[in-house]
Parts: sequence; C-alpha cells; structure tokens
Amino acid sequence: PLQLSIFHSITIWLITIFCIINLLKEIVQIIQQGKRYFREPINILEWILYTSTCVFILPFLFRLSLHFQWEAGALAIFFAWFNLLVFLQRIEIFGLHVVMCLEVLRTLIQAICIYSILFIAFGMGFYVVMAKEESHAHRSPALSILRVGMMILEPEFMDNFNEPFTDDDPYTLHFGNVSILMLAMFMLFTPIMLMNLLIGLAVGNIDAVIRDARLKRLTMQVELHADLESKLPRRFIQKVNKMIYRIYPNRLVSFLSHL
Repeated sequence: PLQLSIFHSITIWLITIFCIINLLKEIVQIIQQGKRYFREPINILEWILYTSTCVFILPFLFRLSLHFQWEAGALAIFFAWFNLLVFLQRIEIFGLHVVMCLEVLRTLIQAICIYSILFIAFGMGFYVVMAKEESHAHRSPALSILRVGMMILEPEFMDNFNEPFTDDDPYTLHFGNVSILMLAMFMLFTPIMLMNLLIGLAVGNIDAVIRDARLKRLTMQVELHADLESKLPRRFIQKVNKMIYRIYPNRLVSFLSHL
C-alpha cells in the first residue's frame, strides 16, 4: 500500500470534500436552471474538472497509485487553472482582458476548424511517404496529422528532410522527391498563409472584440448577481430589497434618524 504523510492525508480528504460539495452544487444548479444550465460552456468545464479530480484523488483514499489516475490528475490541473481564467472575466480589473482573450480564442478555433482540412490532407500525405522513417513522426495517421500541426512552428527541415534526402541511403526518405514537393506546398499553405490569416483576423476584429468584451463583461456581472440573488432565501430578499424609496430633498435629517 502507498504510504502517505499526515499532511498528504489531510489534503486528500479536503480535496475530496471540496469535490463532493461542488458536484452537489452543480446538481442543484441543474435542477434550478434546467436546459439553460447546459448552454453555458463553463458548466461543462466544471464537470470535467470535478470528475477528473475525483478520479485522481479517490485511489489515494485506498492507498493506491494507478496509471490512469495520473492522467486524470494532469487534466484536473489544466482545467483548474483554465476555470480560474474564466472566472476572472467577472472581475473589474481583469475582466476585459480575459473576455478579449476568450473571444480571440473562439475566432482561432473557428479558423482552425476550416483549416483542419489542410492539416488532414498534408498529414495523410506525409503518412504515406514517410511512415517508415526512423523518427516515427508519421508512423500512424493520427501522429502524422499531429506532427503537421507542430510543423507550423518548427518544420525541422534539417533533421527530417535535408539529411535523409542527401545521405544517399535508399531506406531513408525513400520517396524523397514527393516528400520535398509536399513540404514546399505545406510551407506555402500552412505557416505562411495560416499565420497571415490569423494575424489579419486578430487585427481586423480587435475593435469589435473590445466593444463586445465590455458589454459581455457587464452582462456576465448582471447574470452573476441575478444567480446569487435567486439562491438567497426569499425572506432575506424581502427585507433587503426596497420597492419604494421616498426622498425628501428639503427636509433636514438628523444623525439620530439613521440609527
């Protein structure tokens, strides 16, 4: 069995209680909001966060350390910090920048969804001609498509293309001419054209993004206050909320009347 210190045991139990409380909170929100709950992406992210955290932490309660729980732990850490970024958009100081970041991310995802056709095209092409290379970068179709996405930043021409093409070994880069031709087309379509497209989208939409980000941040603040108000007891709301305010501008009010 896995040996845990007192500090680690206390931390594990605190995280477990925290996850259970938040999962119950999400269930209550589903009951209160109904279909509207599933229209908010942040709710889906929170379910992924709490579920992956439970998968990571529960084996420790039985003094176990399993392979899959560390994968869940990696996801939990990522979504924890990403959810923190999303929550910051409701704060006055950071809200505008966070909303702008998320709006640019949404535009990027829309562009990538269309441009993914070229990723698949080049990925499958490189898989056919470079599947047997020693680097194993294109060993399977999925790895080849992933490698094409990474080649946008760094194609590694010398290691993957130049040296195998010029070493006079028939077993390295066997389809050399076609591989170099596809690399040339890839450099034209993907790093050059895609990066210019993304820069153009970012620069062209920046004014609209700033304007929409301010309105969206105010909308989220109103929705947050409305949600908090809906969760408070009705008697408390009736005592705090004032439906009618009477103001007498010409009447002198003493300090004792406020007590």
